[in-house]
Amino acid sequence: MKRVVVIAGGEVTAEDLHLIRPDDFLITADAGVEHLLDLGIHPHLAVGDFDTTRQDYLTKLQDLKISYLTLPSEKDLTDTHFALEEAIKLQPSEILLLGALGGSRFDHALANLYLLEWLATTSIPCTLVSGKNQIRYLTGPTTVYVTKGDAQYISLLPCSSQVTGVTLKGFRYPLNDATLTRGGSLGVSNEIAQESGAITIRLGKCFCIQSADF
Repeated sequence: MKRVVVIAGGEVTAEDLHLIRPDDFLITADAGVEHLLDLGIHPHLAVGDFDTTRQDYLTKLQDLKISYLTLPSEKDLTDTHFALEEAIKLQPSEILLLGALGGSRFDHALANLYLLEWLATTSIPCTLVSGKNQIRYLTGPTTVYVTKGDAQYISLLPCSSQVTGVTLKGFRYPLNDATLTRGGSLGVSNEIAQESGAITIRLGKCFCIQSADF
């Protein structure tokens, strides 16, 4: 299936929303529906208990006959988690997650980052985008390729105690069969020195964050 874009209720920039393509399947989580309706974009499915969605948007949701799934306010999973479960059911080629960071609830932001680890077990590629940051979760053994574009900085932050066999090619600070340790900062703020770079890890799990200053 085509790509699914999940829009949560955190901060979403105009730049983020420009990533949405006409053929994307759009799922919103709770107040994430406001981001789309403000632009006149209709999601294919709205999911949530809607405790943070303003009433006028809920009315608009119903008036436009947009499909929605109302969740109980007391539940074991977050609205974003439920929305991602709906995305997985569609067996998409990839998932793009927007609106997952920012806002006043850092606990939700951190939980959304951890959802990337859960998504990695599904084998569906997922990228979390927030402003100038693109975040992926890597599990070794793997090799991924990154292009410079407008975001030249790359950081690898270990989630497992160690990430071994780290090799970086095409970077300002290359590595060859290196080990990154959780809690260390060796993998922070490298730069793509060529048009593209290759990241290889043999064993371990880490966040791969591609970002730009401006």
